[in-house]
Amino acid sequence: MLKPLGLLGILKLAKQNEKIDEIKPLIDLLVSKKFRISKKLINQLLKEVGENN
Repeated sequence: MLKPLGLLGILKLAKQNEKIDEIKPLIDLLVSKKFRISKKLINQLLKEVGENN
C-alpha cells in the first residue's frame, strides 16, 4: 500500500536524497504565493532536515 505524501514530504525526500540543498527558500516561495502552511509545521520540517537556524 502506498503512503500518502504531500508537497512538503516531497521536499523533505528531495533534501534527504541530495536533490536540493535547502528547503527553506522553497517554502518561503510557496508562502509568498499564498500556499497555506502553519509556522509550526514549517519549523518542525526545517528542524527534521537540519535547517532550524
